[in-house]
Amino acid sequence: MTKNRRSFLKAAGLAAGITSAAPLALTLQGTGIATGAAPGPRPATRGGFALELEGSVVGSLRGYSGGFPFGEVRLARIGTGPVDKAIAGVGFEDIRLEAGAAMDASIWSWIGAMLSGSPTSKSGAILMMDGDYSLTHRLEFRDAYISEVTFPQFDGASKDAAFLTIGIAPERTEFKVAGGAGIPAGGRQKRWQASNFRLSIPGLPTETVSRVDAFTVRQVFTEERGRMVPLDLEYPNMALTLAEVDSGPWFDYFKEFVLNGNPVGEKDWLLEPLAPDLSVLFQIGFRNSGIFKCALEKVDASSDNPARIIVEMYVEQMTFESLA
Repeated sequence: MTKNRRSFLKAAGLAAGITSAAPLALTLQGTGIATGAAPGPRPATRGGFALELEGSVVGSLRGYSGGFPFGEVRLARIGTGPVDKAIAGVGFEDIRLEAGAAMDASIWSWIGAMLSGSPTSKSGAILMMDGDYSLTHRLEFRDAYISEVTFPQFDGASKDAAFLTIGIAPERTEFKVAGGAGIPAGGRQKRWQASNFRLSIPGLPTETVSRVDAFTVRQVFTEERGRMVPLDLEYPNMALTLAEVDSGPWFDYFKEFVLNGNPVGEKDWLLEPLAPDLSVLFQIGFRNSGIFKCALEKVDASSDNPARIIVEMYVEQMTFESLA
């Protein structure tokens, strides 16, 4: 989801029309490269990326994309004349980050504030390094809010490392050539496996929950006097997979809450990703959550796999706390 931040309007009398995007040249400062020139071919991806917030490096990143300016192309027709096209404003792409479990506490508190409905804006930079971990470029961003957070799928059978995907919506960005020492990518990373997690839901068996589907929380914005203003959060529905042997209490809960219409059956529960030593990395809290579907997983009749059920639950609020 990309938000268009406009820093100027070309003309007050320009008629409203269809808006599209055209890339603008990059702005480089203090580098000896002419303003508006594109960066040289030296790659910045081999050594990796790091995130800086409010002047401090908060950790290395698995990946990064976005954050560049673009021109808003406005179409207008005056009378029966030809369609006129012009750059009517400048927007900035959202930045997308992939982060592991070894980031500084400041990034987790930023995420926690957003998920709890108290978003804050921060300024910082994406640091780009070469194969020797020397700093090559900086993508600086100002007055940015977290626009979305995607948690990975938790799966007891997975052997994959887990990462958060974090969207950042900046008011403005600037791309610069830079120099100096960077930080070794992944040097501080604490292993986070998608298979290591614990689920706790009062009154329901969760020991055989084998999978929690990936889920995304999104921040909704409005614009006031040319600036972003956070509004509501869009919380996801949650999907859980568990063994059929534990299905009885879940089907009973569904019958009471949905079919019998019991309005007091909402639950508060926790999802806790675990480190290899089984210590808790994060606590993700789900508040005022209720079941709305409980069904057998589709399976081939010839399959030897044990039967499982899929449970879906709505969520009204969420919390996030890092314990690593």
